[in-house]
Formats: sequence, C-alpha cells, structure tokens
Amino acid sequence: FIPEDGAQQDVILKHADLALYQAKARGRGKVVRFAPTMAATAQTRHRIEQALRSALQQETLTLAYQPQRHLINGKVTCVEALARWHDQQLGQIAPALFISVAEESSLIHTLGQLLLNQACQQLSRWPANLTVAVNISPLQLANPDIVNQVADTLKRHDVAADRLELEITETALLDDSHNALDKLHQLKALGVRITLDDFGTGHSSLGYLRDFPISKVKIDKSFTLHMEDDAECAAIIDAILVLAKGLGIETVAEGIEQPAVMAKLTSSRFRGCQGCCPD
Repeated sequence: FIPEDGAQQDVILKHADLALYQAKARGRGKVVRFAPTMAATAQTRHRIEQALRSALQQETLTLAYQPQRHLINGKVTCVEALARWHDQQLGQIAPALFISVAEESSLIHTLGQLLLNQACQQLSRWPANLTVAVNISPLQLANPDIVNQVADTLKRHDVAADRLELEITETALLDDSHNALDKLHQLKALGVRITLDDFGTGHSSLGYLRDFPISKVKIDKSFTLHMEDDAECAAIIDAILVLAKGLGIETVAEGIEQPAVMAKLTSSRFRGCQGCCPD
C-alpha cells in the first residue's frame, strides 16, 4: 500500500516482492501484507548466505555425531552426522536456518558434498563395524550427478559403501520428476543404505516402503516423546515396528530422553523388533 509501505517505486516493488515471497511460502491462495520484519529477515538471510559462501570456501563447517544404539545390547551401530556452523561475526547458526538458506541459494550441493566428504573421511578412521548416516536434501537427490558423487567420495576415502547411510525425507519422494527412484536404486546397487527420516509424519505413504529401496525408517520423535502417556502414539509405534519387521526394514526410534520411554520400548510388547535402535 502506498504510501504506508513506501513512496518510491523501487521500494514499493522490493517490499511487494518480499510479501509475495511470504505468500508463496504459505501455500496457494494466500494474501500477505508487507511488514518491516520481512525486510529485516531478508537482510539477515542475505548476510547468512554471504557468510555461508565464505565458510564453504574455507571449509569451516563441522560435523557432530549422534549415536544410534541397539535396543537390546546397547552397542552403538551407527552415528548420524549433524552439520554445525559457528561464524565469527554471526555466532552459532542453527542448522535448520543455514540449510534453508543453502537450499534457496543453490549452495546446498556444495554444502552437501562438503559434509559427505567430512563424514566419509572420519568414517575411514573408525572401526569397520560402524556406519555413518548423512542427510541429503530433495535438491541434492535431484542432482543428476549425485550417484557418481557418492561413489567417488567413497572411493576417495576407501570406505565400503555399506558403511554409509543416506537419510532422505518423504519430501524427496513426493515428486519423482528428477528420477529419485532410479537414483536410489543405483545408490543401493553400490551398497549404500537408504534411510527414510521422520516416518509417520507429513505425507507418509506405505507405498514408499514397497516401491523405494528403503533399508531403515526413523520413527519421528513426536511419537516417542509421548508414547509413555499417549496410547495412540504407542499404537502408531507398535504398528510401524510390526510393518517394518514384516518388510525386513530396520527401525530407529528418535528422541529417547527419558528412562521410562526406554523401558517401555524394551518391554515385551516392542521387543519383537530386534532391529530397533534408540537415537
């Protein structure tokens, strides 16, 4: 609106574009009025993008590793590689924020390759019975060269393919216009294991487990955190475990923080799934 949101043509167009961006992010049929916070947010994201470009060139991003333990014997079977970034000017930046910026600016391919390289380099120094899980975004999976990149990285660090797990979300499977199914089968043919993250949320489809080469599913923490006092959450976990066992797919329960939840998962009701690990 003129003059409330600006009086000059270039300012009006810039502010309208920011409002349009927000409207698109919220889905179809949305109308969004410009607010000054939009400009501040856009400026912050621009600063993050510029800093991220520099960080990727200097390879200053690091990985933290979250263990996955076997539910019965307690041994660590896999570790999930989690990206971390501390910028000297911006401080510690949340992964959800800088990954979002990377996806919007097409830096996600450089970021993903850097993190995959770091994970495989570290994995080459660890015992041969340990595997590492690395997240890949739908945009990375859309990359025509993703299979060759993974194969080359494994070869460069002399890491067996079956020691690498690639975690994908259901979003990557919704649109197969980039031949995601074919690429996942090629990755599996290399020996790489495919994990479906946050199963049970969003657009979950049992067809994914049938059609895609999934080796492991991760039960979203929104279920495990409430399974102790929510019968419906416990029933959903029970159903996923039974389904996964029938299909020969391993399961990981995310977000186990309380001893009571751990005790319930190790109870006779759930112990039928020997592949279940707390994350």
